[in-house]
Amino acid sequence: MTDPTHNARDIRASFQADGFVCDPGVLLSRQVHDLQTMAESGIADASKANQLQLEKMKNLASAWGINSTFVKAMVTAVMPQLKAVASKVAEVHPQPVDATLFIKSPWARSATHAHQDIAYRWNRGPEARYGLTTWLALDDICVEKGGVLSFLPGSHHKKISVRQDFLASEFRDHATSDEWAECAIPVPVTAGDVVIFDAQTWHAADAYTGEGARRVLAVRWSYADQYERRIEIPVPRVDPECFGIDTSGNLLLNAFFRAYPTLPVFEQADTLAEKIEVMLDWCSSNNDPVYPLAQQVLEDLVQALKIESTHGARPNPDLWLGVRDRVIPALSARFEKRRGSHE
Repeated sequence: MTDPTHNARDIRASFQADGFVCDPGVLLSRQVHDLQTMAESGIADASKANQLQLEKMKNLASAWGINSTFVKAMVTAVMPQLKAVASKVAEVHPQPVDATLFIKSPWARSATHAHQDIAYRWNRGPEARYGLTTWLALDDICVEKGGVLSFLPGSHHKKISVRQDFLASEFRDHATSDEWAECAIPVPVTAGDVVIFDAQTWHAADAYTGEGARRVLAVRWSYADQYERRIEIPVPRVDPECFGIDTSGNLLLNAFFRAYPTLPVFEQADTLAEKIEVMLDWCSSNNDPVYPLAQQVLEDLVQALKIESTHGARPNPDLWLGVRDRVIPALSARFEKRRGSHE
């Protein structure tokens, strides 16, 4: 494998061979500091707007999308540099497709399972697909603190997989496989470095164990020939009976109706957050509360979903894991208890 951190004239050849490469020192320390400040201020403003303590906001949201005003401002501030970096490895479209500010912290430590980015665009139009990512580190990211990206070199030449559903009970993370242990390459970075990788390259990030935050601004680009918009993406199997990324909302509602068969119809509730609020309010007013641990998860999920709709923030994945591991079992136990009392 070629050196993933070199910045020589053959950087494009390295990228084409391995599917990823690191371009060090793209931003100066003062530029990184400016972006850090923009991120901190933006999240603090969102916390105030939602009447949440800052720590609570950090617990609820682990990623902020381009729909967030401050993320859009961050992208604008560094777009020329990132466009230049992307152009070192491929001819790209002048404007990025989208961007995300990813944050791992003491409130959101979870590992990111191994995946190909493009596989997560199967249920969106071709215009939403991108060919590569410029992954700008806003903090030093080392093996000791965790959160380091790892890649399978050359895996961008493999066929596109079905999207990995980490919420499904049968999910097996490729990052725990023998192939990953033997072949994956971790890429520690310093704040200001940019990792460039193809949307078909298999990658993962391990759990974060440090203090403070591991912040990354990921800006996505389509290739100039828009190759990624012409390729076929396999559609994953969606089992409506299994808890997963695409079924979790409906399964949660179904579990509620089974546990509380006299719940009112959601006449004024359109979104999932509004429906959960109706259910919780009904349980409270009828003195029939949900189990405390399950109720806390649901209250947090409502807040996170509202933040997502208003500020483009992605809920902490642990919230959906809490629904799977705490809420659904609690509602199922209540249903079984109610059914048993009628037998």
